[in-house]
Amino acid sequence: MATKKAPTDRAPVAKKTAKKKPNGPQGNLKPDSRQKLAINARNAFDYQRDLGNVEDGVTFNDWRHDQVMEVVGKPGISACNGGDFRPVMAHFLALAGKDAEAFRQHMRTGPVKDSSPADDTHEAREQWLAILRQEIFVHVELGDCAEVNVPVDFLSHWKAIRAAGGPIRNGYASAIAASKFRIYKTGFDQLHTKLTAKQLEQLFYTVRNRILSREGRPQTEDGRNRQQRSQAGKKARKAAVDSGTLTPRPIPGLDSSDPF
Repeated sequence: MATKKAPTDRAPVAKKTAKKKPNGPQGNLKPDSRQKLAINARNAFDYQRDLGNVEDGVTFNDWRHDQVMEVVGKPGISACNGGDFRPVMAHFLALAGKDAEAFRQHMRTGPVKDSSPADDTHEAREQWLAILRQEIFVHVELGDCAEVNVPVDFLSHWKAIRAAGGPIRNGYASAIAASKFRIYKTGFDQLHTKLTAKQLEQLFYTVRNRILSREGRPQTEDGRNRQQRSQAGKKARKAAVDSGTLTPRPIPGLDSSDPF
């Protein structure tokens, strides 16, 4: 009869720990954009360390945060908004010895070529698209949530979304853009290549109004347009976009973590 072997020593298994809440201000960059910046930051750090340009004892995290603060005046990648992506990316590419790629990144900043409005910049376009993307994301997260997981304060809005046939998604915004601005065969993530910053702003408020209506909390068309046309409203929106404070409503019941 075969005898049972004594149990062998096994390496201890690390316990799973709860995700920590992000510290400090949070920007509106998508997770994949943050990941790209973090990867290029690591390449830049290793390159500069090999050259002897990083002092002993300086960690990658501290070095990365200092570099982001130097470029856009923000404490780290997690605090960056859509308009910060290109200058930060160009900075890390240059520090990694990739001057040609860094130059191409810089060429995509500033006013858009052949566009007459002075405020139609690549940064402004990307900011409006990023804000629109996150507004839809928050709405979809609520609409796709299981009823048992919906916070009580949001239950009536969840029911309104379900009664209307589901949440508004990115394709809905693309369809509005195609109809309103006569652009076709343009995916959501490419809208900023065809629409001006002003058009993207108009698209954002149109989609937001549709979202509010679908969630059962409509905003009157007349009141919305009056607010958009007023000079005070224009200045307030510009200041909010520039400062990164014009962001969608928080995702109900979700706790995100940010490793950057």
